[in-house]
Formats: sequence, structure tokens, C-alpha cells
Amino acid sequence: MKVWYKSKLLWILFISFFIRVLFLLVDYPLWWDSHVYIGISKYIYTFGAQGIWESFRPLVHPIILGAFWKAGFDVFFVGKLLDLVLSVVVVYLTYLVGRRVFSEKVALVGASIFAINPLFIMFTGLILTEPLAMVFGLLGMLLFFDYLDSKSYLRLFFSGVVLGLSFMTKFPQGIFFGSCFLVLVFMKKSWLVRLKEVIVFGLGFSVFVIPFLVLNYILYQNILIPFTAGSWIVTTATWLYGSGLFYYTFNLFISFPIFLFFFGYLYYFISGKRYFRYKELVLVLVFVLTFLYFHSVPRKEIRYLVTVLPMLSLFVGFAIVRIYNHLKSSLAPKIRPRSFIVVCIILIIIVMPSKLYIERYPDVRDEVSSVLEEYNVERMIITSDPSFVSFTNNKIVSLDGAIFALKKYEDNYLDSDMVFINDCDLACEAGDESCASEVNQLILRASEDFSLVMEKKFQFQDRACTYLVFVGVEE
Repeated sequence: MKVWYKSKLLWILFISFFIRVLFLLVDYPLWWDSHVYIGISKYIYTFGAQGIWESFRPLVHPIILGAFWKAGFDVFFVGKLLDLVLSVVVVYLTYLVGRRVFSEKVALVGASIFAINPLFIMFTGLILTEPLAMVFGLLGMLLFFDYLDSKSYLRLFFSGVVLGLSFMTKFPQGIFFGSCFLVLVFMKKSWLVRLKEVIVFGLGFSVFVIPFLVLNYILYQNILIPFTAGSWIVTTATWLYGSGLFYYTFNLFISFPIFLFFFGYLYYFISGKRYFRYKELVLVLVFVLTFLYFHSVPRKEIRYLVTVLPMLSLFVGFAIVRIYNHLKSSLAPKIRPRSFIVVCIILIIIVMPSKLYIERYPDVRDEVSSVLEEYNVERMIITSDPSFVSFTNNKIVSLDGAIFALKKYEDNYLDSDMVFINDCDLACEAGDESCASEVNQLILRASEDFSLVMEKKFQFQDRACTYLVFVGVEE
């Protein structure tokens, strides 16, 4: 029996790997955040001579990327390879969590659903923080479950360490640590034991977090700058993102109908009083608290919830196995068990074509590279598009959207050799004449201080866009 299950797991991992290789071959363009992380990695290893810096970004992922870049590897190849490997590892860890908390069958079903979920597949090759953060998060939870079984304080300490790394990779992952912490606090045991547990767990978590806070104090004289700046940034330009009370409910449960089985799991969880099963309670807390946190954030994007898809997939797997077993044992089931499985498969695959499509942004790398070479651009580049950090070795100043663009330009144009402006990167809210005026003023200033050497128009997401390239030409 074990050999059969292991072979099923190997098939799940192989299919997960194969699908992601095919997705990588499509070579979808990187996102804004992807280029920022690459830029931060260069900034770290050149002490600010190259790349870009944003104070509200976590540092673990850029440190790893930068180490490979500094060693001479292609950061694009390495980043995409890491995504591929880490994604498969996350699927395996999802299986391990499911087997530890539920059962072998639930683990296999949940891992299968998660492995081919389009939202998770989409992150393969984007060089974002999520795959690495998920590896640390799930591994930290497994070590925490080890502690619950063995009462080994060493396991508890290292669980805190790994969950600290998850937090330092993506800040909302602190919810993983917080959920485990709450379970420790409210478990039925003496207050002395609970105090010892939270101290050991907290010490592990602080191993990497405290040095990060000290670094913040050295750089900004404020240990909380990354968190306060990050909390503020998600309140800006909200019109460009999703919104509404039911945004995540619709985009998670309706857009991916297989996840509707979560409500069946919720029924089993409450009616069966499964909240006394502490490992399962940790998973539920992580999912619910993460969902509520991002629900409270003004900027809403469904991609934010990818880190809790392993838990959601396991909940769905639990409900499917329960329903299937019930149908199988019924003398007159309302639907045949095999038909039920077919329906589940259809619910999984029906959304894949549309959800895996990403509209391509025009690639300006070749054209801009020719300008850099022709005009011998050696000093700083001011740009509305952070992708420059991925293919140049210049120091980059990002205009950071329409709100800050003119001020960032005025502070840096005297030290710059080139300005790149894509007016669609500087979008203003409809009816905001002040914002539109500042963008126009920015373009006018750039045309006065530099020479326009390139202008291209293109369409993106039903918007007419124009990008302009200015350089300082010696007279």
C-alpha cells in the first residue's frame, strides 16, 4: 500500500514539474515587483552602486538572488530555475502537511489540486517571493507539528527560526508564526509550560528578525520603517487594483469553483469540533487570518492569497474524500462516486486556459539597450519602469507612480544621463486633474532638460500608452 501511495506522489510531483516547464517555455514577461527584487539584489551586493532600493521590501529573496548574480550567474535563469524547484518542493510539503494533519488520501488529493492550480502555476518564472516564502512557511509548520508530537524544544526553536525566515521573505507570512503562537498560548497546560514554549518559539523567530530590525535602525533610525512604509504603500493608487467587500470571495471561490468545497470542509470542522485538533486548528487560523488580513488591505489582488492555497487545497481535499466515501457507502447515492470525481476534475481544469493567460507588456530591452550604447549612458537612469535594473548595471531611480514622479525627477535629474517615461506607468485616477497636470509637467521638464531620442506608442489592456526616452546629449 505504501509503495502505491508513493508512486502516486511521484506522479503528482512529475506532473507538477512538467506543467511548470511548459509554462516557462511560454516565457511570460516579468512583473514590476520581479524587477524590483532583482534591482534590490544588485543594490545589496554593490553597496548601492547599481540597482534600486525600496525600504518596504523583505530581504531574504534578494539576498539569495544577488548571491548568484554576484557569482556571475544569469539572474533570470537562476530566478526561474529556483521558482521551478521551489514550486515542486511546495507541492511536496503540502502533501507532508496533509498527511500529518489529515490522512494519506487527503494529502494526495489536496496536493493534486494545489499542484495544478493556475494561480500557483502562474508564479513559476516570475521571480517573486511567494514560492520561497511558502517553502519556509510550510516547513516551519511541519517542525511545529513535530514539537506537538515530540515535545522537543529544539524542534520548537527551529520552527520559530524557519517561520522567521518565511516572515523575512514576505512580511504577511508572519501570520504563520502568529497562528502557531496562538495555539501554544491557548493549549490546555500549565502557565509555566506555556511561558517556556512561547519564549523558546519567540527566540527562534527572532534569530533573523532582530538583526533586520537593527539594520532598519542603522539605515532609518526607525526599526519599523519597512512595515509602516509597506502599510502605507498599499493605500495608494487603489483605483488600479481590485476592490469591494466580496472581491476575494468572488475571485477565489467563484473563479476557482473547486474551492467551493471549502464550505463543506467548514461544516465538518465546526460540526465535528475539529478545532480541538491543534494541528488542524493551525491550518485554519493561517488561512482565515490571511484571508481577513488581505481583505482589510485597500489594494486587492487575488495573487496575494497564493501563500494559503496549500491549506485551502487540503481543506478541499478533505471535503472531497469525505463526500466520496459517503457516496460510496450509500445504498442509493444521489450521484455515483465516479461521476462525482469526474465533476471535481472538470471543476479543476475548466478554469485553466483563461487563468494562465497573462497579457504581454512590450519588451523595450533591445531598443533601450541600443540607446544606452549609442549615447554612452554611464550615470543614473530615471525611469517609470523598474525593468531597467534587470538588464543594465546603472544605478536606477524609480519614479514610483504619478504621485511621486515629479518630485523624484527634480531630486535626481542633475545626476542622471537618461530618463524613461511610460505614461501608462504614471496612471492617474479618473477626474484627478492635478495628477494629470503633474505628469504632463514631468514630461515637459524632461523634454527641456534632456533630448528626446525615442517615442513609441502601443496598446496594453485596452489603454493607449506612449513611452519616451530622453538622454543628456553633450552640445
